[in-house]
Amino acid sequence: MRTVLIIVIGILIFSFFKIDLQAVMENPQAKKNVAYVGSLVQKLWGDYFQKPLNSIIKNNLNNINNFGGVGGELKSKTENKLPQPKKINN
Repeated sequence: MRTVLIIVIGILIFSFFKIDLQAVMENPQAKKNVAYVGSLVQKLWGDYFQKPLNSIIKNNLNNINNFGGVGGELKSKTENKLPQPKKINN
């Protein structure tokens, strides 16, 4: 809801100053700038934010699972471990 409101206000501001968004976005320089910012965001996400955020999400999901899901009881440590495969000696 907040994002929609910000977009609407932004469009109204552009309209007030008589800025044609279509003309701006069809400009080759504007397209290059948008492409550059998009690639920069992708690089920042991949290099700096993806691993820490995925780790946080994984840890939180593990914590929820350790408590038996939402509203569940704490499971013992042995209930959380999967059985390990037996080693085969040749």
